[in-house]
Amino acid sequence: MRCCRFLSLKFVLLGFAFLQPGNGSRFAHVNDPKSRSLSFIHKRSKRSLSRSHLGAPMQTLRAGSDDLALIPEPLEVVVRGEEAPLKLAKKGRVVVEASSQQDADALFEHVLKKADVELGHGAELPQIKLSLNANARLKGEAGRREEAYNLEVSGSDKRVLIEAANSHGLFNGIMTLRQLLTQEDDGHVTIPSVAISDSPAKEWRGLMLDVSRHFFTAADVKKLLRTMALFKMNRFHWHLTDDQGWRVPIDRYPKLTEVGAWRKGTQLGHDGESHDNERYGGHYTKQEIIDVVRFANSLHIEVIPETDLPGHSKAAIASYPELGNPNFVQMEPPEVETQFGAFKWTMTPSDYTNHFIADVVSEVSDLVKSPYYHVGGDEVPVDQWRDSPQVQSFVAGKLPDVSVDTLAAYFHDVAIGHVKKLGRRAIVWDEALSAGRDVPAGSIAMLWRSWEDVRHLSMLARSQSVSVVMCPQDRTYLDAWQDTSHDKYDAIGGFTPLEKTYAMSLDGAGADVLGAQAQLWSEYIRGGLPNLEYMAWPRGIAMAELTWSDTRRPPYHVFHKKLETRKRDLDELGVNYHPI
Repeated sequence: MRCCRFLSLKFVLLGFAFLQPGNGSRFAHVNDPKSRSLSFIHKRSKRSLSRSHLGAPMQTLRAGSDDLALIPEPLEVVVRGEEAPLKLAKKGRVVVEASSQQDADALFEHVLKKADVELGHGAELPQIKLSLNANARLKGEAGRREEAYNLEVSGSDKRVLIEAANSHGLFNGIMTLRQLLTQEDDGHVTIPSVAISDSPAKEWRGLMLDVSRHFFTAADVKKLLRTMALFKMNRFHWHLTDDQGWRVPIDRYPKLTEVGAWRKGTQLGHDGESHDNERYGGHYTKQEIIDVVRFANSLHIEVIPETDLPGHSKAAIASYPELGNPNFVQMEPPEVETQFGAFKWTMTPSDYTNHFIADVVSEVSDLVKSPYYHVGGDEVPVDQWRDSPQVQSFVAGKLPDVSVDTLAAYFHDVAIGHVKKLGRRAIVWDEALSAGRDVPAGSIAMLWRSWEDVRHLSMLARSQSVSVVMCPQDRTYLDAWQDTSHDKYDAIGGFTPLEKTYAMSLDGAGADVLGAQAQLWSEYIRGGLPNLEYMAWPRGIAMAELTWSDTRRPPYHVFHKKLETRKRDLDELGVNYHPI
C-alpha cells in the first residue's frame, strides 16, 4: 500500500525535505543519521535546469515530437539533440525533492513505481525536483495557468525539474514524465533530455458514466479514473440515477436504495419488449462514494454528480409514489423500469417534490464535494402533466406564470436554485435551453442533441449567459459501434469510429465553451468492466487529446501512430481496450 511506502517521507515546505523511514519501510536504506535530506537541490548546484548551458545543442520541434509519442500533445517541446538521455538503473536510487506529501505521493505512484527505482541520497544520484512556484514563467491559454507546467530533463546533469503554480500543474507534468519513461532490454529506464512547456486549451476534459442502466462497482469506477488520469482528463460526470435504478443512498429517503436500486429484470436485445426476468441492481455505500471522490482528487479529477429530474425519474417514483403524478400512480403503480428508452413518467409539481429535490441535492453534495452539480433536464415528456387534473390545479393555484409546456423549466429552476444556495454551479442537458424559460445565468449546458445543430444550441446558450460543454451524440456517445465487425460486444447502434470522435470541433459560435466530454451510457454495456473499457478506449483518449489541444491537435494519422506507442500504458493497467 502507498501509505506504507511513501508516507514515511515527511516533506517540509520551502524546498527542504527530510527522510524519516519507518520500521520495515522499503526506504530503510536511507536511514542514515548523516543524511538529512532529499535536501535543498539549489544549494548543491547553482545551475538551473532552465538555463541554456545544460549541455548539447537543442533542436526545437513542433509541439510534441512524434518520436516521443506524447498524448495529449504538449504546447511546446524542445529535444536536446545530442545530449544523452537520463538513465535510471533498475532498483537504482534517486533523490526526490517535493513541496508537499501529495505531490511526492503522485510521483511515487505514477513514475517511481513504474521505473522501479528506490529513494536515496547523495549528490551523485539522479535528482527529481517538483517545484511549486507562483511566479513560474508558464505558457498557454489565459485562465489555464492552474494546470500549466514546465518539465525539463537533463541526462548530462542527471536531473528532472517539474515546475508549476500549483499541485494540479505538477501532476500534469508527472503524467507527461511517466509517458517519457522507456524500459530498455536490460531493465533500466531512460528518459530523453527535453524541455517541455505545456498547458491545456480547455478546462473541461471529461468522461460520463451511467451506472443506472448497468451498475459498476466503486473498484470499476476507480479503474476508469486511473485510466483517465493517464491522459490528463479531469472531469468525471457520475450519472447516478435514472428510470432503471437509483444508486446513491439518501438518509431521508431510504427506499430509494431499498426499492429504487433494484429491478425485476433487464431488457434483452433491442426490441424493447423482452427482459431476462432476473432481479438486477445495486448501489454504493456512502463510504464507497467518499472513497471514489478521494481517489479522484488524488488524480486531480473533479467528480460531478448527477441526479436526473424531472424526467428519467421512474426509480424514484417507484420508491416514493408521492413524487409521481397522482392519477397515473393510482392507475398504474410504477415499478423500477426494466426496459430502455425515454418513458412517460415525470415528477409531479408539489411542495413534497420540492422538498425531495432540495434534500437529495443537499445530501449528494455532502458526499461529493464538487463545485458542480448536474440536475439532468433531458427528455422530459409533458403527457402526464397535460392529462393530470391535480397537476393542472396545482399549476393554476400556485404557479400562475407556469404552463404545462414550461413546467420542466420550473423544475430546473427549483433544482438550480438549491444548487446555487450550496455555492455550486448547476449543469443541465441542452433541452433545458428551450424549455420555455431561460436557464439561470451562470449555469452550464451540456450540448448533446447533434441533430439540433450544435452551433445553434451554442448560440442559444450564449443568449442565456450559459456556458457549454460539447457532448454531441454523433461524436461523443461511446456506446455506439466503433467498427463494422460487431463481433465483440453489443452497442446501442450508430457508428462512431475513433477518427470521427477525434475530428470533433469545439467551435461554440461565440459561446463560452468550457470543453467537451465523452458519454458512456450503459444500456448495452452488459459485460461489466471489460465491456466498459472496450467502449471507452481508445475513443476516450481521442477526447483527451482534442480537449487538451483543440485546434493545435496533430493530424489524425500522427495521433493514431502515437496511440501505437501509448497502448503500452493501457496494457500496464490491464485495460481491455478496442484494438488500435
